[in-house]
Amino acid sequence: MAYLERVPELISKDIVRSFYFFNVDQSNSGIMVEDGCFELMFINKTQVQIKTGFNKVIDLPKYFGIGKVALPYRFLFPDSLGLFAIKFQPWVSSYFFEKSVFSGIYSVNASIFPDLHALHERLFLAKSPMDMIKVAENYLGGLKLPPAESFDLSKSICERIEENKGLDKVATIMDSLPFSRQRINKLFYQNCKSSIKEYSTLVRIRALLAYYAENRTESLTNLAFQFDYFDQSHFIKDFRKVTGVSPSEFFGSENLTSSQLEIRKDF
Repeated sequence: MAYLERVPELISKDIVRSFYFFNVDQSNSGIMVEDGCFELMFINKTQVQIKTGFNKVIDLPKYFGIGKVALPYRFLFPDSLGLFAIKFQPWVSSYFFEKSVFSGIYSVNASIFPDLHALHERLFLAKSPMDMIKVAENYLGGLKLPPAESFDLSKSICERIEENKGLDKVATIMDSLPFSRQRINKLFYQNCKSSIKEYSTLVRIRALLAYYAENRTESLTNLAFQFDYFDQSHFIKDFRKVTGVSPSEFFGSENLTSSQLEIRKDF
């Protein structure tokens, strides 16, 4: 798997978390791991599908949005796949993606993202992944972006969760804010596609996977303890929520998202 991920240079990092490109010369992408971000994806081939949990297979158009899908999921294709994605910050999900489609794979709303057919052509005519990122940034620069004050609360909560690797208790986070728990939960869910608890779990497991990518000799038991899982059943339950499989299944397989996490630290 060839993989490149970079943070934006021309677009605010409050809007776009990163751009990434991967090229796989096999029949599937390996298990993809949820991270709480909505993504606008572009593929260079036809006959590409996503296989979700429960063995449901979905045919994909050449550009599409991806939100929550049944886990585990992976891309399926005849021989190889090139995929370019714009990963939006979780707190702007409701601005760029309709609330009614907060689940699954769906066609992209042309009123929000105009001229995507032309953008798709420009992306895959680009000479390199870095040139693709420039094309995407120029495109996004022409869109009306959301005002910062519309997502301040959700952004601050997400950033705190990420800074502490998802280890803060949800009650502690909410009690530190000058609003009722009900209002905090409502505002967060309106802006993001998950609850605070769900997002914390995503961040915690992703941080655990990134740690393991640099510490391959760590046992699963020690790995769990590193991230405050003192109950193995709790660890396995959270791990399944994020990946769709158990830790032993995930780490015993090849060609998984851990390959991406090894490179992610370089961007």
